[in-house]
Amino acid sequence: MGIINYNTKSSVDTSGKAQRLQNSILDGEFIISLLILSKGFGFGLPLSKHLQKVDIDLKLATRLADETLEEMKCFRNNAENSFKKIYTAAHDLAAQFQVEITMPRVIELYYKYIE
Repeated sequence: MGIINYNTKSSVDTSGKAQRLQNSILDGEFIISLLILSKGFGFGLPLSKHLQKVDIDLKLATRLADETLEEMKCFRNNAENSFKKIYTAAHDLAAQFQVEITMPRVIELYYKYIE
């Protein structure tokens, strides 16, 4: 009888944890953050792969580092358009799971402190 109760309790605990994990993953802020991180790590991927090679070409590594830096600067200089693309992708991804991305509520008190 104790084993049955234990398994049932364990199953309920596991189910609750799985539900909380799903809710966290399907949160709009998490989806947007995930896509931003994906874009950020994507900038450095070619350079990272090259630097991990045993017989790396330092001249090519330097060129890849410069190209990565320029790509990141371009992304930063065009931040509004870049974020719009990420937001659109996040919105489309969220829609696949019937999740709505909403702006977080901003407390009026916050504005009093930043003025």
